[in-house]
Amino acid sequence: KKPYIKRPFGHNSNIRNVVNIKADCTNLFMYKDESVDEILAVNLVDHFKFQDLPRIIVGWKRILKKGGKLIIDVGDAKGNAQLLLDAGGREEMEWALRLIYCHSRNQYDAHHWGYTPAYLESLMIEWGFKQIWSRRDFIDHVYPSFQSCFAKD
Repeated sequence: KKPYIKRPFGHNSNIRNVVNIKADCTNLFMYKDESVDEILAVNLVDHFKFQDLPRIIVGWKRILKKGGKLIIDVGDAKGNAQLLLDAGGREEMEWALRLIYCHSRNQYDAHHWGYTPAYLESLMIEWGFKQIWSRRDFIDHVYPSFQSCFAKD
């Protein structure tokens, strides 16, 4: 299959490959148990309802090899809330609200939950992962975000 190509925000001439396979990430039946080395979930987990996330994580854990890595990139709920609190006018307020709620153009284009590095780490440990690292510069965004890498125990 042809890889999905994305033009990064503000860099239309710099094309980069951001996925290997286009598929429903909530049901990766096409992968055998313990067959994947790494999963990179960019700006994704906050688009799931919190009630659905444990099932999705269990599915990802199933296909990861022992010691396999799950890297999660997500907007920082506290950082985005601070932008809202500090907004000096309508434009800044609408930007902050979009970061919190997303565009809300359809059911998939909405944020259903929020995360901070410590909160995400506590959930992932509960779901059987160990944290390797947490950073804010692994993926560059124009909004407050963080990336955390977890390994399957």
